[in-house]
Amino acid sequence: MASDIFYVSIDIGTNKTTVLLAEERDGKLSIFGHATGKSQGVEKGLIYDQEKVSKVIASVKKEAQLSCKTHISSVITNIADPDIKIFNRNPSTYIISGNISQRDIDSITTIALSTKKNNEQMVGFVHQYFTLDNRLSIREVTHILGMRADKLELSLFVFITCNHTVNIIGSILGSQELYLADILPNAMASCSVILNQYQKDKGVCVIDIGAGTTDIAVFIDGDIAYITSLQVAGKWVTYDISDELDLTFEEAEQIKIESSEPHINLISKSYEKIFLMVKNKLEEKGLYTLLIKESTAGFILTGGGSKFKDCAKLMTECIGRRSRIGQIDSDLFSLNNDDLSAPEYSCALGLLLYQRDKFKQLDCIKQPKRKLRHWIAKYNPINLFF
Repeated sequence: MASDIFYVSIDIGTNKTTVLLAEERDGKLSIFGHATGKSQGVEKGLIYDQEKVSKVIASVKKEAQLSCKTHISSVITNIADPDIKIFNRNPSTYIISGNISQRDIDSITTIALSTKKNNEQMVGFVHQYFTLDNRLSIREVTHILGMRADKLELSLFVFITCNHTVNIIGSILGSQELYLADILPNAMASCSVILNQYQKDKGVCVIDIGAGTTDIAVFIDGDIAYITSLQVAGKWVTYDISDELDLTFEEAEQIKIESSEPHINLISKSYEKIFLMVKNKLEEKGLYTLLIKESTAGFILTGGGSKFKDCAKLMTECIGRRSRIGQIDSDLFSLNNDDLSAPEYSCALGLLLYQRDKFKQLDCIKQPKRKLRHWIAKYNPINLFF
């Protein structure tokens, strides 16, 4: 059984659907329950058959609950959307009392998260820092409480997508008696478990290659600069092999997994196409020339598609800058199964980390029952726009 405070993530992918349960122990997120099932009704990261997805979630939910004898009711999940937008909010407020209170922090956060355009919905946010009197910048919420200031400014990045996509996910989860507490883009979830602040400050690009999408996140000077999702990934490679060798999809998938010598060149050509698409997308946004500088942290690969044995080497050749496979930070997690440290679980683990850190930022841990309910009602992006 879990403690009173625990976190649940559901990674709904094109190839598999994963549920993870975690609680905090000694500063780490300890995974105490999990289940994985083969996805149905999802293609290129998009849901096309709600009933099939619902059945898969029902199955993995049941298995995950049985694995740890814990009831699941509230979850954070992921979204892959090529049309996700990033907005930087910088609201400010004057501190009447001269000392920063929790009410001041709540007020400025509400302002930052309240902007909405027609048919759009926020799917997560990243708190960067507070600025006091236009001169002192502080990242941690708890560090500014009680400090003297006349003016408080918040820098916060929000991710926006269309209502329709979020409504579908919320409806599916609701059909299985699961409350959608939060939702986050794939790339933001994955990069949180393989990047540190030093890499973000230097400039880095994370490329998460799944089965249906290749998700990209770029950080420049410590801030998120770009995020997108390309609808080409591991299954695309499999289809190329199938067409070239006149094999069934299953036979081609096995060849891709084995990556035997006779087929390396064929597999590599498909991956090259993906990497060149990534390069072109970065060039379009004016980010490529920044990222290939020697002073940056370069390119980091993750996701199940990155397990191809020559993946990092091939990426380096295509991009012109050293690339490597990202490693999940062992200081962040205590895993009950070594398999969970594989690249394909970076998104599911990142969702847990995001949820845990978000609660901490909003000071919700000290009084869990009252404050968690308050947080869900006040800061849940799903509730903000309904």
